[in-house]
Amino acid sequence: MVHQKTGKRIVYDRTPELSRLHDRIRRLRRRVGTLFLFATRDGQPYSESGFESIWRRLVGRAGLEDVHFHDIRAKALMDAKRHGGLDYAQALGGHENRDTTEGYVKAREVERVRPLDKEL
Repeated sequence: MVHQKTGKRIVYDRTPELSRLHDRIRRLRRRVGTLFLFATRDGQPYSESGFESIWRRLVGRAGLEDVHFHDIRAKALMDAKRHGGLDYAQALGGHENRDTTEGYVKAREVERVRPLDKEL
């Protein structure tokens, strides 16, 4: 993959889960074969507005509000930082600048606080 903003070439290792998902997507019934992973039945890539329409419909079915596709990327970078550190999150995100990654995850970090026991 080539990162859209930086032009950096990134190769993501495929996990077994990702391979299974990819195989399921490739078996979807389409009128024609396609090289695109997310494509219309005619094998064409979705337009931005078409993808947004599908996304809004899925979010509505899930009963969610104010959820954006880009939130998945943010969640992935948060998980990467938690499990592999900021350097790993930076590599996963394809960010050339560490500050970009820090800003990305700090805006979404929350501190978990447990309530006090009633006995105290």
